[in-house]
Amino acid sequence: MALDFQKRVLYLVRQATGCPVDEGKNVTPDWLMRPGRVECGQRWPLICAIYRALESDLELPEVMPSDEWRKIDGILRIPNFRPRIVEADEMQHFNWHRATTLRRYPAGLSLAFDRKIWLEHSQGEPRPKSGGWAKPKPPLFPGPGGRHRQRAFRDALADILPLVKGFCPTLRIAEFEVPWLWEHDAVSRMRVLLNRKFGNDDGIQKPKRGRPKLPEGQARTHAMPAVRVTESEFKRIVTVSRKGDLLNRKFGNDDGIQKPKRGRPKLPEGQARTCVIPLFRVTESEFKRIEYIR
Repeated sequence: MALDFQKRVLYLVRQATGCPVDEGKNVTPDWLMRPGRVECGQRWPLICAIYRALESDLELPEVMPSDEWRKIDGILRIPNFRPRIVEADEMQHFNWHRATTLRRYPAGLSLAFDRKIWLEHSQGEPRPKSGGWAKPKPPLFPGPGGRHRQRAFRDALADILPLVKGFCPTLRIAEFEVPWLWEHDAVSRMRVLLNRKFGNDDGIQKPKRGRPKLPEGQARTHAMPAVRVTESEFKRIVTVSRKGDLLNRKFGNDDGIQKPKRGRPKLPEGQARTCVIPLFRVTESEFKRIEYIR
C-alpha cells in the first residue's frame, strides 16, 4: 500500500511538471546514504542537536555505521533548475518524534512544504510500539519504538542536507494533502498543489487566463467559419448586382436608378440605426469551433 502511494505520487509529479523523476534503489545521493560529520558540513551541530532530542543518552557518531543507510523516493529534474528530492509521506511519518525534529529547524530553513501544517499533523502518538512499525533500530536507535525515531531523523536529514549540497528544498507530499490521488483530474490537482508549494519558482507552468501575448510585429488572425451559398442564391446575387450596374451606366443615374453609396446613409435626427442580419445555418461542429476561437 505504501509503495503504491509512493509510485502514484511520483507519477503525478512527473505528469504535472512534464519533467523526469528519477526513482529506484540507485538514485539516493552518496552524501545522504550514510551522512556523518563530513557530509553534514556546516549543519553538523544542528544534526547532532536533533539526534540528541530523539536519543538523549547517546551521541551521534562522526562516521555513520555501515548498516545505517537510507534511500529516498525520487529526484525531480527540471531543466535549468537544481535537482529536488521528492518524498511521499504516508501517515506513519507523522507523530511526536517528527514534531521533535521539526521544532528544531532554523527559522530561515527553506522548505517546499508548510512546516506548521506538518507540525499540526505530528502531535499524535506513534503507532503501537510493537512489530515492524516500531521495532528497535540499533545502533543509533536501539530502544523500543526505534523505527519511529529513525524515520523522523532520516526525514530531517533529507530536509536539511540537500540545501548544503546545492539541491532545491525537498518536496514533501503528505497523504492527507492528496485524497484525490486516484481521481481522473489528479494531474491538474497535482499541478495546483506544486504551484502552491513552489510559488511557481521552479519551472511549473501555471494556467494562464486570457489570450496569449503575440510576438512583436505579429498580427492576430481569426479563422471565420465558412458560410454556404447555393448556386441559385449565387446567381441571384450576381444578376442583381450586374443589372444595377447596367442601368446606372445607361441612364447616368438621371432616371431614378440609385447608385450604390459608400458608407452608411445619414439617419433622420433622433432615429437609432438598426441592422437586419440574414439568417444562416451553422452546424454543431462549426459552432464548437466558433466558441473555441472566441
